[in-house]
Amino acid sequence: MRRGKGTCWRERDPNDSAHVSKAISDLMRSKNEKPSFYQVASYEEALESAELYAVTQTHPQSTDFLLLPENLLGGFFFSLQSDPNLHPVLQQRHFELEGMNNRSNLESFIRRAFSIVSIARFKRDDLSQAFRSRLCHDPDVLTRCNDRWKRA
Repeated sequence: MRRGKGTCWRERDPNDSAHVSKAISDLMRSKNEKPSFYQVASYEEALESAELYAVTQTHPQSTDFLLLPENLLGGFFFSLQSDPNLHPVLQQRHFELEGMNNRSNLESFIRRAFSIVSIARFKRDDLSQAFRSRLCHDPDVLTRCNDRWKRA
């Protein structure tokens, strides 16, 4: 799972170079970093991770997350990379996709992802409700969240 722009991934043709390029831009937002993913084993873990990510890494807004079944990504290597800036739950699930500095590997990943990706959209109101009802009681969330969540 990772945050992404649903429009870059939804109903895309893996043989259309413009579609592939747009998804590459979304995946490789920072040229100096490897793409981050969060490993989740169930819809519940995906929901928890998406809420935590949205509340601790962004400001209040609707957010799309890409869901990619790990078992269909054979041949690509994800390495566990704990990031102390992340909420502890996200730290345990944080992986980086290796080998994306090679254009051929990157295009292969994008083409495979187009055929297996699901996009989950989390609406701002639902994320705000999750913050107010549960996440605002978590000190690890409060130290990482944007102050705008506290007013949302």
